[in-house]
Amino acid sequence: MDTRALSQIEIVYRNTAASLTYAQARSGKRFSLGCEERCDVVIHGDYVSRSHAYIEIDGSDFLLVDASTNGSFVQTEDEQVEFVHRGHIRL
Repeated sequence: MDTRALSQIEIVYRNTAASLTYAQARSGKRFSLGCEERCDVVIHGDYVSRSHAYIEIDGSDFLLVDASTNGSFVQTEDEQVEFVHRGHIRL
C-alpha cells in the first residue's frame, strides 16, 4: 500500500483545526484559508485577505499557495518560520 494515501495535513489556528487528506487533495479538493466565512479555516485580522491562501497537492507533497496582498508566515512542524508572498511553500 502507498503510505501517501494515508497522509494528511492539519491546520490549526487558535481554536479552529481542519485537515485535508492526501486522497481528498488528489481528487482536486483545495483547503482554503482567509477571512471569508466560506473558507475552511476562517482567520480574522487586518492583514488577512478574503481568500488569503490555500493548500493543494503537488505530486506527493502538500503546498501552501499564498494568494494574498500581504503574504503569509508559515510555521512548520520543526518550528521554523518561513515567509511566502504570491508563491508557494512545500509543507
